[in-house]
Amino acid sequence: TSLLCRPVSVLKRPQLCAMRTNCGWEGISRRMAKPQRVGVAVVEHAGRVLVGLRRDVATRGGPAEFPGGKCHPNEEPSDCAERECLEETGLPVTAVRLLDHRVHAYSEVTVEISFWLCRPKDEPFANNAFCGFRFVPVRELRELPFPAANRTTIELLTSELT
Repeated sequence: TSLLCRPVSVLKRPQLCAMRTNCGWEGISRRMAKPQRVGVAVVEHAGRVLVGLRRDVATRGGPAEFPGGKCHPNEEPSDCAERECLEETGLPVTAVRLLDHRVHAYSEVTVEISFWLCRPKDEPFANNAFCGFRFVPVRELRELPFPAANRTTIELLTSELT
């Protein structure tokens, strides 16, 4: 006897699938769902970019990150980037222009990421540290362990700002 998988019906009622604990279709269906919108603030000041080190290294493939996060319903990604930067770092910024936009599928979720070039509203603090984030010279970005979804943006930044 063989088993014929019918993903369409599984998507409607996954609890009815006898093999759901072994097949992984549930994870695939989550990745196929509408991508999660994300706004990212790439904060540049005086040839340096604001970068943080993620505490949970197992998530998203690398500990280096720009400030950013999920967009609220009806929130523009540029507004999200500004809000997330303020929440995560305490630094108020202005989104200047869209640097990069991409859809990236991680193993557990698909994200639609908008990377916004941002500038600090005020002169950054002299101590160069913002809740675990710090300004790093643009030329050093390629050496940091960013998630795969950030690689193209890093290349754009290093070619544009150096």
